[in-house]
Amino acid sequence: MTMPLLVITRCTDNLMWYRDKIGQLVPLLKDLPEEHCWLSRQPEGYTNIVRHQDAVRVPTGYGPARLDTAIQPGDLVLRNGQWQSPRLEELGTSASSFITIRKAAQP
Repeated sequence: MTMPLLVITRCTDNLMWYRDKIGQLVPLLKDLPEEHCWLSRQPEGYTNIVRHQDAVRVPTGYGPARLDTAIQPGDLVLRNGQWQSPRLEELGTSASSFITIRKAAQP
């Protein structure tokens, strides 16, 4: 089973640990709905929060598309804060042009 992920979409407070991680995926350890945040893990190993308004959860079974690949049918791109199927004209373009996720390979 793969670890749940978040993609950082913005940072509303420059003091947050993820201020330089916009567009990157971070681990999701736990949802803390009463606090309006998720618990995540910083690269240094510390647990810390990510505000709900600053990230979007990656759907189960998906992971990052390699940036050196093209967008394919079945991929999802982040548009206006929601995961959507790529538009026809986006198919074949570089996955690095959008925040793109793809179904994880089955072992």
